[in-house]
Amino acid sequence: MSQDDIASKLKTARPRISQIENGRYQGSLQLLERYLNLMGLELTAISVNRRPTLDELDSIYDED
Repeated sequence: MSQDDIASKLKTARPRISQIENGRYQGSLQLLERYLNLMGLELTAISVNRRPTLDELDSIYDED
């Protein structure tokens, strides 16, 4: 899918899509979320106020 196609589906300008794809986008989270949804992805927020416990890390990186 081209940037023009994406921009048309999201009703925004092609340069905005380029900004998103190149990590330079500083606009609304709404547009970013719509872009991600179009790509089959979702935006997830995680808390950075605490570090994971060793048990949590173990369960994440368990290589069974």
